[in-house]
Amino acid sequence: MGFQDRPQQNTILYDDSGNAVAVVLDNSIYRLEARSTIVGQALGTGAEKKVTTIDDAEEAGEVRLQTEARLAPGSQVNISTGIPSDPAALVINFVENGGSEDMLVDGDPTPVAFTYGPGAGIVLAVQSLLVVFTADDFSFDGDSFGPNSLLTNGIKFETDVNSVVTELFVIKQNEDFLRIPGRIPLVNSTGPKDVLSSAFIFGGLLQLDGDTGDQLIVTIQDDLTSVKLKYLTATLYGAVE
Repeated sequence: MGFQDRPQQNTILYDDSGNAVAVVLDNSIYRLEARSTIVGQALGTGAEKKVTTIDDAEEAGEVRLQTEARLAPGSQVNISTGIPSDPAALVINFVENGGSEDMLVDGDPTPVAFTYGPGAGIVLAVQSLLVVFTADDFSFDGDSFGPNSLLTNGIKFETDVNSVVTELFVIKQNEDFLRIPGRIPLVNSTGPKDVLSSAFIFGGLLQLDGDTGDQLIVTIQDDLTSVKLKYLTATLYGAVE
């Protein structure tokens, strides 16, 4: 009596979380991997353009099974840039204390806090916090704040999210502006005052919920009322979710 081959049954293998991770085909195990593809039309042409990413390079001895999800030529692909399509959703606002954005105040011995938080019912995705500082001629020698001596306690940057306060950074001297994690500072020493601009870049990852009282806080902890210091503000840029 002879034997007849039975059709091979395909089997999907799952991990402990119930995610499909491999498939058995013809008594061989093939790992499942993610592949992301964007297909669209080059501007002004009918040619199809495709950008593909694969999780990892093929290892020796592996055979890769791939599937694709493609868009027809000419289809639109929307990629978020953090800029809202509705201009009304854009928020540009100073952090303030009592309605004033002027941070050249006396914060010693009593610190002065400048804050911004969205109103009730609003969730704000913060893109950046821009600090602009002008003063008489100053250098980045590591021992000065503007043309004055470095600060004792500094300017403190914090977030208050869901009642948890997190310190981000403290500025005590001119060099600290260069260390702010984000955009490269701009220094202009060609006019009557030196101008420095530096920004914390959050890229929308920081979200402030007005219903829980979330806010950004900039606290002045020294006396910044020197006549040599001309201007200091912090401007928040964001978009309503």
